[in-house]
Amino acid sequence: MNHGILPSGQYEVKLQAPAAPPTFWDTVMPKSNKLLRGVPSLAGMSEWLRVLGHLIQDCDLDKLNIVHIAGMKGKGKKVDAAIFETHHGGEYDATNVILKPVVMGITSLGMDHISQLGPTIEDIAWHKAGIFKTGTPAFSASQDVRPSAVLSKRAAEKGVNLTFISTNDALPDSGGVLSIPVQRLNCSLALEIVRAFLKLKAPEHTIDLDDISSGIENFSWAGRFEVIEDGISRWFLDGAHNMMSLEQAAEWFSNNTHGLGTQTCRVLIFSHFSEDRDGADLVECLAHSLLKHNASPDYVIFTTYQESEGGSTRIGKSKLSHCRFSTEPTIEGAFQRARRISAQQGGMEVLVTGSLFLVGGALNFLQPQKLARTGCNLLQGSGVL
Repeated sequence: MNHGILPSGQYEVKLQAPAAPPTFWDTVMPKSNKLLRGVPSLAGMSEWLRVLGHLIQDCDLDKLNIVHIAGMKGKGKKVDAAIFETHHGGEYDATNVILKPVVMGITSLGMDHISQLGPTIEDIAWHKAGIFKTGTPAFSASQDVRPSAVLSKRAAEKGVNLTFISTNDALPDSGGVLSIPVQRLNCSLALEIVRAFLKLKAPEHTIDLDDISSGIENFSWAGRFEVIEDGISRWFLDGAHNMMSLEQAAEWFSNNTHGLGTQTCRVLIFSHFSEDRDGADLVECLAHSLLKHNASPDYVIFTTYQESEGGSTRIGKSKLSHCRFSTEPTIEGAFQRARRISAQQGGMEVLVTGSLFLVGGALNFLQPQKLARTGCNLLQGSGVL
């Protein structure tokens, strides 16, 4: 969102972020080059670097940091502002090669990537604060008491002026983009980060209400709070994959489907694969949130590579007893089933969530029919500008 709020026409911005849906690669790689897809490998990385214009031997890969590549590409394009998002940590993240960032930001923290950053929320906050650099201003979305204390302590240890940001009440009311509280908080944080950047690097420029409104209206991030119109169907895509973000996805889905016709069939397509998270717990959380916001689906389609009924399906049936359930072994099969339901029901509103990989696959199927898009990035980590 920082990208969208910077005054239009005045700055060239480069965003370097991880965890993009698989379709990201389609924009930078030839579709015929299968070496670049699937399990990461030295050969794949070498080819990726070659496509970007870097001739390098496999033995040199350990000496090369991908952040350096991003910086080189940005410098070559005369970028004014580069926004780097960390992977899922901070203390040991590759972005720490940037020794003197202009400003740093941390969004709402949750219990995610526990095996690497946990096991407690305090541990996660400690890692996130690893991006702090002495003398560089830092901003954080308002946090719970325990992570706030850790962030504040680490900021003091590193000589960092840390400011916690609450929701800006002056933000415009935007139904789709800012329809849930966490998005308004993220936007408020982005606004303060941009203001700090301009104050330090371009004090002659300021942000006015038109800049803010334009940034909110025009910003989109594929697969994050994205709506795709497809004939008689409306697809709601969000790569939420933990409890906090699934609750937000359910609220967003509810806010953007109510009032569009109470007879419209609702479908949920869900998939989740993780060593850290319990898929059954996530299904229970999502089911509870959909019921809470009066957006319960009529049909639920689980897509998994396991043919037998797993715990996620059983819990889904217990929480959404009125729904019709099915399981498909592939994403393609799930979408074919959903389209058959749409044809039978005369249209549908379908929520696709639970995994970035699922949403990436969804975009592959929906891209040819994409007619409209709205969205906003929901980051749950930290970054530097």
